[in-house]
Amino acid sequence: LLDPRPLFSVTLWRQLFGCWEQAIMSRWLIFLGLAAGLALPAVRWRVLGTGGLFFLAQFLMPFAYAYQDYYFYSCAVFLHAALGFALLGLLDSRAPRWICWLFLLVPLVAQATTYWQDYRKGQSIVHRGGFPFDDVLREHTPEKSVIVVAGNDWAAMTPLYSQRKALMVRNGLEYDHAYLDRAFRDLAGEDVSALVLIGPLRANRDFINLATARFDMDPGAPTFSYQQYADVYVSRLYSVGVQRRVRNNPRFPDIRLPASAMETVMLKGLVKVSPAMARNYFASIAPGPFQVNFQFGVDWLEYGNLEVLSAHPNSDLWLQPPADATKIKWSYGIFPGAYEKPGAMTNGVEFLVQGEMPDGRSRQVYYRLLDPAKNPKDRGDQYEVISYTPLPGETLRFSTRPNGNSAFDWAYYIRIQVK
Repeated sequence: LLDPRPLFSVTLWRQLFGCWEQAIMSRWLIFLGLAAGLALPAVRWRVLGTGGLFFLAQFLMPFAYAYQDYYFYSCAVFLHAALGFALLGLLDSRAPRWICWLFLLVPLVAQATTYWQDYRKGQSIVHRGGFPFDDVLREHTPEKSVIVVAGNDWAAMTPLYSQRKALMVRNGLEYDHAYLDRAFRDLAGEDVSALVLIGPLRANRDFINLATARFDMDPGAPTFSYQQYADVYVSRLYSVGVQRRVRNNPRFPDIRLPASAMETVMLKGLVKVSPAMARNYFASIAPGPFQVNFQFGVDWLEYGNLEVLSAHPNSDLWLQPPADATKIKWSYGIFPGAYEKPGAMTNGVEFLVQGEMPDGRSRQVYYRLLDPAKNPKDRGDQYEVISYTPLPGETLRFSTRPNGNSAFDWAYYIRIQVK
């Protein structure tokens, strides 16, 4: 603020003049209008005072104003006040009226011309905004989930265009473990669906390992990347579904999946489900699950007017039943494509409900083999009401298993209710 040397830089003033001519109007007309006001004794000090404020802002922060034209949206109000006082002084003088009207029209025409030649072109472009990875986050992560963004702390474009709440990690603070621990603890109870790393942060293994471990993401490779700009790690619960949808969508040619995702879409091991995840992602299952293990990933698919949970064997979903539960309502089925094509049909899927105790004991609550290729009654949606009385401490596991092999075993769940 107190270093006057930048004000003697020809390059800096060239930049400032460029911003004037982009955000206001020609610099020559600005100087002409101010000079006219200073030549009129009745308004000289008003022009000098308000015009001085216009320059004062640039003198105090010259680099900020020289390289960001939008800064002039605010300080130009003082320039316009100075030009307005110059016009009032001209009106009070003996100058011919036509000169006064010309003095009024010239800056208005100059500003309209400036807008037409520059900003109008940019504003005329039809653009949805953001980057393709913002579209992926908006379309394929739960609507009420939260994202963590690092490497772009000054720009809120990612949360804006992905329409997600976000923790924006300040540049430099990604190395501060005390801050990160506190910030991540503040997200307790939230469904953190994705970690977005931009620029150099993509190579910060310390930060990646810390964040992915906290939010149950695979640290080995990004779920997907956008060019050389951003890497996105998605919660293991959602990652397989996101990769499958991106891979099959021609709208995302610039989204790159890691080699591991191109080889397989299988989910590895148990995935814990937080209460927030259960509310956001398993709305048709009540109570919500507390853990899942779906061999081919957790994904919701459109089926007619419904959205169903893909349950290709082997799939397991655990929930805690209410202590006073009396029945289980379970609707499920096998997609028609699994049995309509001769020679490429399922040989059946087992649908099971088991009660499991903390000591490892279990009991079978429900079992049914669905074999729609052989039994027409097994085709379409199946609706079951199962009488059930929970044992103290018991959890329920809903499962699908292959009947021999899992080829074409395209099973799905519609709804689970234990009440």
